[in-house]
Amino acid sequence: MPTVYNGRFTVESRLLLQVAIRCSHVKGNIMATQDQLSILYALYKELARLRYGDEKKWSKISLGHKVTSYFSGGSGSVAGFANKLNQIDPMNADGILIHPADLHNAKTIGNIFAAIIKAYEDAGWEVTP
Repeated sequence: MPTVYNGRFTVESRLLLQVAIRCSHVKGNIMATQDQLSILYALYKELARLRYGDEKKWSKISLGHKVTSYFSGGSGSVAGFANKLNQIDPMNADGILIHPADLHNAKTIGNIFAAIIKAYEDAGWEVTP
């Protein structure tokens, strides 16, 4: 649930809510925890920085996008993206280590997100609704 301060959503909470709405195209009911939305938002910002040169264009990113739209070097460059993910929050602050092999077979941005969630779960975090 988004954080409310003095009856208003915080800036971060509004952005996370936008991420949740942006992901509503996924079939079925979408239930996401605050942790999942924070992770997804960080992923979207980093991909927007990579593809568009501006993290503010994060809303152009979609879980259904193919990784080839972002990484021209094939599976090796996707796997190398793990090193970048390990340096950004919340993954860095949470001490989560994403191994390049975890991303090697990713075909979509959704696959990358799933690999990040799995890394959290493997580290003992509960990030599923």
